[in-house]
Order: sequence, then C-alpha cells, then structure tokens
Amino acid sequence: MSNIRNYIRYHSGWRKAFYRLLKFCDKSSLYRKIYLKRIASKTSNVSDFPAELAIETINLCNAQCTICAHPDMKRLKGKMEASLVMSLIDQAAEGKVCKLYLSGFGEPLLDKRLPDFAAHAKSKGIANISIVTNGYLLTVETALLITEAGINEIIISMDGFTAATYENIRIGLSFEKLVNNIKQLSSLKNRQKVNIAISCVDLIHNQAERKQAMALFGPCVDSIYFRQAQGWTGKYGQLQAGYSPHFAPNSIPCRYLWDSANVYINGAMPVCCLDYEAEAVMGNAGETSLRDIWQRGRFDFYRRQHLENRKNELSPCRKCGYYSVWW
Repeated sequence: MSNIRNYIRYHSGWRKAFYRLLKFCDKSSLYRKIYLKRIASKTSNVSDFPAELAIETINLCNAQCTICAHPDMKRLKGKMEASLVMSLIDQAAEGKVCKLYLSGFGEPLLDKRLPDFAAHAKSKGIANISIVTNGYLLTVETALLITEAGINEIIISMDGFTAATYENIRIGLSFEKLVNNIKQLSSLKNRQKVNIAISCVDLIHNQAERKQAMALFGPCVDSIYFRQAQGWTGKYGQLQAGYSPHFAPNSIPCRYLWDSANVYINGAMPVCCLDYEAEAVMGNAGETSLRDIWQRGRFDFYRRQHLENRKNELSPCRKCGYYSVWW
C-alpha cells in the first residue's frame, strides 16, 4: 500500500484522478464504513518509531515567500548543533526509519554541513534520505556533492511556472535561474541514482500553468505534483483547487500523529511540521530519546484527543485546515 501511495503522491495525473475517485466514493455509506475501519486499524497501535523523520539542521532561508509563514516566524533561527544532528541520525537508524528528511522549516542548502550529515546517515544504513529545497542554490556541483554523500531524493518546491507567477510568490528568487538549475539536473540523473521531484502548492494563481510545468521540466525530473496548500495553522487562507475534503477535516484523526515526526534546531519536537512556531512541543530530543517522546507523553495525549474527535480543543490543531487521507 505504501508503494502505491507514494506513486500516486508523486505523479500529478494519478494524484488528481485519485482525489476525483475519493470525491465520488465519499458519497457511499459502504465506502465510509470501510474507510473508517481502516483508520481504526491504523490508529490502534503506535509504531515503535515514526516512519518519517525530518531533522531541521537549519531554519534560515534565502526567500520571502508569500505563501509561507517563515518570514513571520518568531522562534529561534539558526543551525542545529552538529552533535545533536548526528545523535538523531543514529536514533533514526536504530529505529529503522523509512525516510529521513535532512530539512525542515528553512532552506537546507544553506547548511554547508549537509553532505557530512547525509554521509553519516548513509553509513548507518538509512536507505531513503531526502531534502526539500527551493532549488535556488541547487547547481549541478552542489547536487553531485550531496547525492554522492547519500541523498537520493531532491524535492524542489516551486509554485509557479511563469516568471510573473513564480516571482510574485517566491519573493527574492529568480525564475530564470531556477529553470536553468533544474534543466541542468538532467545530466545528474544519468550519473546518480537520485529521484528528482517538483512539488507545487495548488493555488488559483497557478491553475493555468500545469501544461507549462510539464513542457519545462517533464524531461528533466522524475515527477511533478501539485499538493494541498497549507494554511500554516490558520496564518494564511490560500485558496486551494482540485482537492476533495474526503470527510470533514475534523471528523478523522490527523495521519501525521501516527506517521511522522520533526525535530527543530533547538531539539524541540512539535506536534507536526505545520506547527512552525512550535506551539505544541511534544518533548525535546536534546534531553529525551526520540522513541520515548514518540511513544509517550504529549504525543499520546494528542492522539487520544484526535481519536475522540476533540482536536478543536487543541492548539494549533483547531486552527489547521489540513486533511489526512489514510490510504
């Protein structure tokens, strides 16, 4: 199921078709019964370790994007201590994490230590090592450096496929430079075993540009996909398009609480990646093991509240418009 889910996730055509199917199935009482039974099964036990872990080695950024909360973020900005990064990687390897992200709420390529961290993760046997980047610093030389070190997935975030749309959203970045960077990566694909994806937030501003996306980057990358726009726990109310709510957001628990964990630069583990200010800290990974934080304490409390359909009593969950799909 996870392989099918990832294929749909990273291929925009299948993703769009799948959400249309969900919208149709959502009208069926039988489907709802089956779907709720699946959720009950998936949430009946907490895994020994999160399937995905994102380590925010740096949370500085070289852009001022209009759809991102980073420009308004008040929490500490800087870099995580290298010793903590290495410890977290060791714990992720011991916990047999399925995917490790060496990025968080910032631009990972600003961290010159990234190749060292990737190499350490690879040496520990972690098979899937990824970063999410705006791609502005992603020259072929940089890409070779990080992929040879161990990173085997590069997700490039961009939200427009014309200069006007892109530069009105991603303030401070040049569309032309990014296009050149991505096109040059086609040579990398022939030399390294790396998956290169373009991730685009689904907004009304870019709905007419899907064909441009395929024309520009189809031959250069493995996949181009449009994903749900985030409101960043109520901070932004971006208009989404092409998505089915698939039950009301408050009627089912959030998948993040059972699937993924994040560690911010000071060791704080927020409730999820959308909690950009760390309003709800589950624990500190500089003081307690990742496994203990994941399995106990506040995480357990938040999971129970979600299962009891009481997320509106929680901060920042009550402000969040994200909806989970449990397939």
